Amino acid sequence: MPLKLTFAHADNGSATAQMVLGDAEAMTFDYVTLVKWLFEHQDETITADITDSYSDDQKTRIRDLLRKIEVAAKGSTDSERDTEGDSNEIPVGSA
Repeated sequence: MPLKLTFAHADNGSATAQMVLGDAEAMTFDYVTLVKWLFEHQDETITADITDSYSDDQKTRIRDLLRKIEVAAKGSTDSERDTEGDSNEIPVGSA
């Protein structure tokens, strides 16, 4: 079951985060749900969709933060991750 995270801004400028688990409907981002999903889906993929309302630097920091959360939850090392490039896909688990 894949996980898709979407980061955007509301009309009033507030940051928003949504998550979709598999084929379910989008829901408001929930950190506990994210961590639980990471523990239960070791070989699945997180996809991060970050709108252009974020700067390139902000996009990079969001992706880096997601990688760090993944590493902490899954017990893998940074050297096992592809941290280069501007991919929207955050690698999860070791194959």
